Amino acid sequence: MNRVFILSIALLLLSNPAWSQMESGKYLYKQHLHEGNALNYRILYPHDFDENKRYPLVLFLHGRGESGSDNEKQLVHGSKLFLDSLYKYPAVVIFPQCPETDYWSNIDRVKKDDGTLQFNFPTDRPPTSSLAAVMDLVNQELAKPYIEVNRFYVTGLSMGGMGTWELLWRMPEKIAAAAPICGGSAPEKASAMVDIPIWIFHGMKDDVVPPRFSIRMLKAIQAQGGLAKITLFPNANHNSWDPTFAEPDYLSWMFSKYKGESYSLFVDSLMSEMTLKEKIGQLNLVNQGGAVTGAVISKNVEEKIRAGQVGGIFGSRSASKMRGIQEIAVKQSRLGIPLLTAMDVIHGHQTIFPIPLGMSCTWDPQLIQETARTAAREATADGIMWNFSPMVDISRDPRWGRMAEGSGEDPFLGSKIAAAMVRGYQQDDLADPTTMLACVKHYAAYGAPEGGRDYATVDMSRVRLHNEYLPPYKAAVDAGVGTVMTSFNVIDYVPASANKYLYQTVLRDQWGFDGFVVTDYTTINEMIPHGLGDLQEVSALALQAGIDMDMIGEGYLTTLEKSLEEGLVNQAQIDRACQRILIAKERLGLFDDPYRYFDESRAPKEILSEKNRAFSREVAGKSAVLLKNEGKVLPLSKSARIALIGPLADNKRNMMGTWSVSGDHSKSIPVRQGMESLLSGEGSIRYAKGANISDDPVFAKLVNTFGEEIVIDERSPEEMIAEAIGIAEASDVIVAVMGEAADMSGESSSMAHIGLQPSQVRLLKALKETGKPIVLVLFNGRPMTLPWEDEQMDAILEVWSPGIEAGYAVADVLFGDVNPSGKLTASFPVAVGQIPVYHSMLNGGRPYGGGDYRKFTSNYLDIPNEPLYPFGYGLSYTQFEYGQPTLSHTEMTKGGKVTLSVTVKNTGDRAGAEIVQLYIRDVVGSISRPLKELKGFDKVVLKPGEEKTVRFPIDESLLQFCNSDLEWVVEPGEFHVFVGPNSRDVQMLSFEFK
Repeated sequence: MNRVFILSIALLLLSNPAWSQMESGKYLYKQHLHEGNALNYRILYPHDFDENKRYPLVLFLHGRGESGSDNEKQLVHGSKLFLDSLYKYPAVVIFPQCPETDYWSNIDRVKKDDGTLQFNFPTDRPPTSSLAAVMDLVNQELAKPYIEVNRFYVTGLSMGGMGTWELLWRMPEKIAAAAPICGGSAPEKASAMVDIPIWIFHGMKDDVVPPRFSIRMLKAIQAQGGLAKITLFPNANHNSWDPTFAEPDYLSWMFSKYKGESYSLFVDSLMSEMTLKEKIGQLNLVNQGGAVTGAVISKNVEEKIRAGQVGGIFGSRSASKMRGIQEIAVKQSRLGIPLLTAMDVIHGHQTIFPIPLGMSCTWDPQLIQETARTAAREATADGIMWNFSPMVDISRDPRWGRMAEGSGEDPFLGSKIAAAMVRGYQQDDLADPTTMLACVKHYAAYGAPEGGRDYATVDMSRVRLHNEYLPPYKAAVDAGVGTVMTSFNVIDYVPASANKYLYQTVLRDQWGFDGFVVTDYTTINEMIPHGLGDLQEVSALALQAGIDMDMIGEGYLTTLEKSLEEGLVNQAQIDRACQRILIAKERLGLFDDPYRYFDESRAPKEILSEKNRAFSREVAGKSAVLLKNEGKVLPLSKSARIALIGPLADNKRNMMGTWSVSGDHSKSIPVRQGMESLLSGEGSIRYAKGANISDDPVFAKLVNTFGEEIVIDERSPEEMIAEAIGIAEASDVIVAVMGEAADMSGESSSMAHIGLQPSQVRLLKALKETGKPIVLVLFNGRPMTLPWEDEQMDAILEVWSPGIEAGYAVADVLFGDVNPSGKLTASFPVAVGQIPVYHSMLNGGRPYGGGDYRKFTSNYLDIPNEPLYPFGYGLSYTQFEYGQPTLSHTEMTKGGKVTLSVTVKNTGDRAGAEIVQLYIRDVVGSISRPLKELKGFDKVVLKPGEEKTVRFPIDESLLQFCNSDLEWVVEPGEFHVFVGPNSRDVQMLSFEFK
């Protein structure tokens, strides 16, 4: 085909660009103009090209040819090779044509005295005009919405191989993988490309560009710790296109690479030995023991391990048992690939800490990080190397039971805690067998289901998703989390496990996540009732979305091979998922020592040590939130006569809370034991159960799925109340311990009624009639509706589910050995009808504004708008006084900073800790902005009479938000700044951002 015809076709396409988009599955001629130079090129679009989908970009650089005249043949041949592959690997492929008068690379060719040809590659020159045009063309194509920017691959032969090398050091930030063929470059540039997977190909009989030029590049990169490998073809000459394309793993290797993701030469080598079935087997996660939380259970587990059909196992613990399972994988499967061993270690392993919602009320990320570190030490001593934690789902709906597992309603605080937990589990070196691979879950927005029903539909704008729900997941990714778990819900009407926007656009492309994604329990299978197809179809959708490992459902195991044959998935997608899982195993050191987590001597030293139990007691005390203390009834005197009453007052089974799967309830400390241990002098405690947690046997049966948490007494409610009244009347004070059984919160534990059960309210009303002061101690996994209790009780102490040391920790607070300092991380509604109620709500067009009821404003006829207890609320046994806050400047410019300062003084007679909170409001924006957003906090410990100045530096990062175009921006204008002890009781200042 002559050049004139090529140019005419190119000009025609330029005049009608839509034509090129429509002509898929064949190559088209175009021309790119750069600085006055015209670069002719072919572009090949995949079969069934769709501008709304996203494709990798491949750059294919031809060689110079014997006399510069066969470039056209090379292009045609190379085009055909890719054209034949596009059914398997849909991609946009560019074939630029270098003019005969130019080169792809700066090359000085020198003939030595012995007649051999020497190539020198100067690096101090600008790129050749042709390469500069190619670089400009690449940047243009990478900006197209249908291109996956983190999947740009470069390959080329001869001069094209040299051009490939030069691009590797000129634009390393763009290239995901490269395959230079029969080329060479400047070894001194090796350091620029050490992080890029490079597969070098060269014919050993090449007398045009001898293989030594490729070999020296390999050695230079390897000397820098780089990721290059080489294949030398013994019988190939300089034209090595065909043997390269004949390499079975060449294209699947290239297309499985993502820019920024980890790459391992060891894993690469291992995968070259694996069969398709073995690769798919690595994507299969099975259960052996533990709780069954779905409709499917794993069968024939050991048989599948021997066949190489299992990548990981969860649900079992004990180093000796897990060693036995690992030995099957290592010694009895063909390649001996070790297994991942996993468990849900949500708030401690055997040393159980408070539920995560409770721990979040410490507002102490460093303390929470240490709980995760302790959990990792214990769990790894029990043979567990992978933890399905942290759960970071933001929730504003306490009807949803899994609110207990998260950190409440706020993304700023939630992000700090998410990052802290990841650091606690993983530390800096996953090869340390006391660390474990973390798994942030449930991505994404699982905490916002309709009606508060678990697994239900989630529907929200992407603006809200990015501003309010995604930040904690991103914080975990930024902290280096190794794995991400999918959620059960839909987002944008697409189940999370098939949602390319979540897993490709956001998680991989925008955030640069470098680990692997695992489903939650059978979420691939559950896309069938969602209406997305049969098991084969939904499994293919999950793999295409970037889901790497299938938990329990075995959709991948049973359908991917067929889907590959039918073109529903491609080899690169399977390889990519397998590669990510194997790299995680390598990071854990399993290929060096597959038994590193099964040292049986560790468990007696690490698990349930005195140090760990003492730490759990400390954390539980700091998690308690004092909600009311009328007349300073608390702290109690240790010599008082105390009536200890309630169904949770002497109840070992319900101290630890939900998802304490490895905890031994018989070793937990109930409140009665804890309080009795601290009595002195004439102090006494008399106990009565007083009521059942619930009198409803049907409700009790539902709650008791995993054990008898609600025990309905043989006595009648009247008999139990009478006993309690008799004890109360002979006491100085009543401590009523009430709330929820452990599994009234947690997974599949949604509640429409979130107040105390009728049996308990009946008891409280009877106790109130005695006239004795009542301290209500609440055990629960969610905010509760307590308007009557708030009005009638003298004191209310929220202790959540405090963990294994519950009784001691509660006693510490009740008797004043610990001054409560916890603050709520989720608002307590007045009534269920308020839900969702949270501190960072948007204003409406008709705001209520407080005060008396006003018609035609946004309020209720029967209850107030405000929550009963607001976000950030919590009292102390001492008092704190806030001075007048000040701002260092009333204006902030780009790159600048404003500092808010406020003095806090302890005006009481006890030492105490206060959590000072900073909130910001963007007064005018391109979209409606929240009334208040938490943007800082600081815990200060003050002696009586002591004061400290707390300073909050405010920079642009605290002012940014995601706008309606899904761009993170800071807009000029007025900002209100609030500081105080909670989100309600604040002082306000303002500044201008210009």
